[in-house]
Amino acid sequence: MKHYIFYILAIFAAVSCAEKVTDSEIFNGEIKIIDDTVKSIVEMQGKEIIMDGITYGWPAVYDSLMFFCNYKLPNHFYIVFNLKTGKELGYFCHKGQGPGEVRSIFNIRQFYRENGDLKTLFAASMNFKFVEWNISKSIETGKTVCEFIPYEWRKDHDKEFPHSHIIRLNDKEFVGDVLSICLNWDDGCTKSTLFSFEKRTIHTNTRISEYPIYKKMLNRKESYRMFGGYTCLKPDGSKAIQFMHKLWQINTIDLETGEITGYRKRGSPDYSYLANYPGMAPDLPVYFTSCAAHNNRHIFISNANGVNENGDCIVYVFDWDCNLVKKLNLGYDIYHKWLLLDEVNNLLYTYNLESEKIFCYDLNSVGL
Repeated sequence: MKHYIFYILAIFAAVSCAEKVTDSEIFNGEIKIIDDTVKSIVEMQGKEIIMDGITYGWPAVYDSLMFFCNYKLPNHFYIVFNLKTGKELGYFCHKGQGPGEVRSIFNIRQFYRENGDLKTLFAASMNFKFVEWNISKSIETGKTVCEFIPYEWRKDHDKEFPHSHIIRLNDKEFVGDVLSICLNWDDGCTKSTLFSFEKRTIHTNTRISEYPIYKKMLNRKESYRMFGGYTCLKPDGSKAIQFMHKLWQINTIDLETGEITGYRKRGSPDYSYLANYPGMAPDLPVYFTSCAAHNNRHIFISNANGVNENGDCIVYVFDWDCNLVKKLNLGYDIYHKWLLLDEVNNLLYTYNLESEKIFCYDLNSVGL
């Protein structure tokens, strides 16, 4: 009897000491509770794509072109293939510290056309520059054709390069995420900057507007890691979305009105769960992974919490209003792999960094 009373008191003490955290304390907008209304899973069969060359690195796809940002290449960052023939088209974006070279470069997150030429804009953070790569001219001439634009990112972000994802809106402006950064490593990262999005000018490096998702971080170690997630920006520049890794929660920002809304699955954990979790951030279960791709209609993202009896990760397909449209099983475990979208031909590609295998799926066949 005494043991039973002690057990009850222990539970009561634990519950009483648990930190209660409300959504309004943390989140800078309304959080809506949603239901998982899509129960059936669409099975898809992919076609394997064989390339004649080194298919290793961060991939990207546009029409008949496949790109790999490969830091293992001796003199360049990028190798480009023709998807129709499987042949190499060339090596581009020189490594180094000389004229026309950069020390580091980010993977491609956006393609756009200007005067008929296919281009992309990415950051060379160690050189404090943006690089606008003219892909069409580079493939045509066999030499890297690009423009370097100074970007002194330490002007407003003096700790680390802030962006993992940028979208060029026009020749003057871009939108980028601003990552949460630890401010006190020696004290367990109990303090950090707040994750947000911002709109800036490309050539004058001026902040136009800022969109903070959170009001504050949790009062615990590694709080900033618990708020991380996959970020994506709608190609037309109207919306930004964060899929949280450690909660079944999707945060959206209307970049035209500034309205911020969160969508959380009914019955799933909330911020109090993160505040009182006894372990460290890496020990928390993962909901949405970074295996994702998007276009102006849909976002495709793997959900580690949604697997079938074979252990295959299921790809959730959302529209940009966070409505769950479909669930896809691509036939094998894609956890920690890559999803790529070819918007020109409406094809979905998967890439496995370990096996270097590439598969292609026709989205028209499932009504997407």
